[in-house]
Amino acid sequence: MPILTSKNELLGTFATYYRTPATPALAAQKNLARAAALVALAIIRQRDTESHQALSGWHQALFSNHPDGVFTFDLNGHIQDCNTALEKITGYSADNLHGLHFNLFVEPDYRSQTQLAFDRARNGEAITYETMGTHAAGHPYFLEITNFPVNIQGEIVGVYGLCRDITDRKRQEADLRLLKRGIEASPSGMLMVDAHSPDMPVIYANPAFSEMTGYEHDEVIGRNCRFLQGKHTAPEILDAIRYGLRHRREINVELINYRKDGTPFWNHLLISPVFDKDGLCTHFIGTQQDITQQKEQEAQITYQATHDLLTGLPNAVSFQEALRNALVVCGKSGGSVGVLYLDLDGFKPINDEVGHHVGNEVLITIARRLTDLTAPEANVARLVGDEFGLLIPNYGSRKEVIELAERILVAVEQPIDTDGQMVHISASIGIACNCTPLGGPHELLQFAAGGFGSSTL
Repeated sequence: MPILTSKNELLGTFATYYRTPATPALAAQKNLARAAALVALAIIRQRDTESHQALSGWHQALFSNHPDGVFTFDLNGHIQDCNTALEKITGYSADNLHGLHFNLFVEPDYRSQTQLAFDRARNGEAITYETMGTHAAGHPYFLEITNFPVNIQGEIVGVYGLCRDITDRKRQEADLRLLKRGIEASPSGMLMVDAHSPDMPVIYANPAFSEMTGYEHDEVIGRNCRFLQGKHTAPEILDAIRYGLRHRREINVELINYRKDGTPFWNHLLISPVFDKDGLCTHFIGTQQDITQQKEQEAQITYQATHDLLTGLPNAVSFQEALRNALVVCGKSGGSVGVLYLDLDGFKPINDEVGHHVGNEVLITIARRLTDLTAPEANVARLVGDEFGLLIPNYGSRKEVIELAERILVAVEQPIDTDGQMVHISASIGIACNCTPLGGPHELLQFAAGGFGSSTL
């Protein structure tokens, strides 16, 4: 006789055997059918028991070994059971927790919202929320809790709970918020780029960067930083940046970048690699400072150190340096260097009798005339007071230099109009060249100033 379930699932067979050949009677067949039905019922019950035991074992394994705290409440919020993880999180043993209301382990200011969350779960809703617990040691700590109802045969009989200690995460989130506020409030432009992507796109830019460059946040994200470069961005600096990025090293450079409207600015750029816990570079942080004003001040200081502020000509220090360099170059090539030393005649009475403002106009005019008369490669300088120097490298002949001197004398003697007042002045010129060995560039200048010596023309 087959042993069948109510769904006709074959579980086995049930048979009776006789000692001698026989045909079962009708009553025996009915008894056989009843016996098969009883056996089917017993097998199904045994199988259900084993299935329930297996499910219970799986559930208990999950309950006991889950890394989060797992616990059960009755409908009044009293703790019925918990796992080892909850003991570690709270500092209380399961025996100490059993039968007590959950709010006894919650900070007073958070009890109301925790009760509301429990009530929603008790009414059939699954809910995840954050609250603050009170540890057995007395200190507060942050918890993330999930509550959901336990429903058996359509009736809610209790509430399940899972929780984890998120104190470290909350602290990290607070640190990140503080860091973000600091970065966003920083006067320096800051960028973060993705080191994993081949083109290293920007993934973050702070407000200072937008203010510095004129690019809106959305115009920056996803692009490579090369959009800041332009025709005056030094190639050697770009090579240094690429080398640092390729080798995951810190980069500290100053370069010219360009704003959205095309105006250039000096950028002090510091690029720092960001490494993960495995030592792999994941991002680069770029800190940028607009140092245009600083560069302009440095250029102004350099200019003031090497130029005469009244005439705009190089000063004596710059002239000596140019003369030294010219002598070195011509010494190697065998070229000639000529120096003209010009001294204005009668300049002091102009200052004393007419005034310094007139004297200044005279000096400015003479400087302009000297510059206009000389070739671009020549160097014209105001040495001191009413004395000027002209450096003529690689001149063609002595006659050429002498003719230049004569033209200068004629030009200097032309009247100078200073606020409607015509001023007349003349000059004396001494000329010298590097025809014979010199002890130094100052000697050539001395020969020209004195108008004598073996090196005079």
